[in-house]
Amino acid sequence: MSHYRTPLDIVRRRNSRWNPKKVQINNQYRALYRVFAAPPHTYSYYYINRTTPIGILDNLIDHAQTTQHFSIDTENDVTTHRPSLIQIQFVYVNQPSIIILIETQHLPPESSPLFIKIRYLCSLILTSTNSLYAWGDPIRELQNFLQFNLFNLTNPPIKHNIQSEFKDWFNDRYPSSPERKDEPNDQYSLQHAIKLVFNQWLDKELTLSDWGCGIDEHLATCIPQALVGMDRVRCLAGEREIRKLQTQYAINDCLSLTKLMFPVLYDWTPEQVKNYETSLQSLQLPSLKLESQYEDISDDEDMGLIPVHVQDEPLFHSPVPVEV
Repeated sequence: MSHYRTPLDIVRRRNSRWNPKKVQINNQYRALYRVFAAPPHTYSYYYINRTTPIGILDNLIDHAQTTQHFSIDTENDVTTHRPSLIQIQFVYVNQPSIIILIETQHLPPESSPLFIKIRYLCSLILTSTNSLYAWGDPIRELQNFLQFNLFNLTNPPIKHNIQSEFKDWFNDRYPSSPERKDEPNDQYSLQHAIKLVFNQWLDKELTLSDWGCGIDEHLATCIPQALVGMDRVRCLAGEREIRKLQTQYAINDCLSLTKLMFPVLYDWTPEQVKNYETSLQSLQLPSLKLESQYEDISDDEDMGLIPVHVQDEPLFHSPVPVEV
């Protein structure tokens, strides 16, 4: 394996060939801004696939029943173009978030009790009385995933296109910005918006990843079957590295969207944005638009705040963690 390339090397090579301009922008932001990162204690995350314990799903179902606001993103596999990942954040105010990563290429059989639980969880999240937030049209994001029979969109939740609402808010609150977009068809990317408002770099290097690979290591898709010795060790290390990075990328896409959501929906001033944590803490019931019925988890439910399968591993490698 003298010419072995790690999966991360392959993604970087792919980016350079397919999206050289985006690579340049990403590297520029990397050099100029602090990396976007949320402290691990502010959220927990869960892989949802054929290996997820029933108990974890029961716990998530309990929380979904008392949550009305969710932010989402999705990923397609770059090589097969198949819909591969749905990221959903349970949005709470001044409470730790819950993020689920549904790996649609690695679901259990439809007739299994596990699949039925996953489908029920999705039905609770996507009920018509809930609000769904995305960087774009959230319903359009989900339409390609209808083929997996996890949900239907006959009576969809209340949708919020934060990308569209961000443009109106930013152009109004930052009228002198040299980077404002005034043309009707011009939109801000999520990465650009995070840079403009928070002076942070949201890493988009892994957009063109193999999202159908099975990012949960418990799926064992990262284990090379035909290799032995040091070749096996090197390959396994590379496969594990990319999956950890993909997991954090997927999580950050939700967290960054939600971080932008509050200034946009509450029409914060630039001064309120500068004092983000204070402004967020001032959002109190009962006037709170994003009212949450989330309650503290009892000692019996502590498992609900532990990432599935990766309890003892660092969530990500971050050069400069930034409070969100």
